[in-house]
Amino acid sequence: GEKELYKALLREAFHLRLVDKKDVLCHFRGLIDFFENYSFTADDFIDWKGRILIIRSDNDKRVERKSAEALERVYPQASIHTFCGAGHTANISRTSEYVSLLENFLMSK
Repeated sequence: GEKELYKALLREAFHLRLVDKKDVLCHFRGLIDFFENYSFTADDFIDWKGRILIIRSDNDKRVERKSAEALERVYPQASIHTFCGAGHTANISRTSEYVSLLENFLMSK
């Protein structure tokens, strides 16, 4: 079920030219870099004066609720945006909305 859904989403995204091979490779290189090089705790951002944005989806089956709650505890000062019905891949299934969200967050003060 879920594997076939992701395959279909990627096929559709490639067909509509929403993403290309370069986009997918960039995404996975970013994930690999993150998991190989970064680990954060609540103490890491005690003195952080910048803003933090947590992006989530109300029906993400890949992220357990307790993990999402833990992330919110680590970054209590974060702004939170919840996509409705976007699953785990809002960046693929709702690309324009996702990019707009990031642009607005990065451009706002």
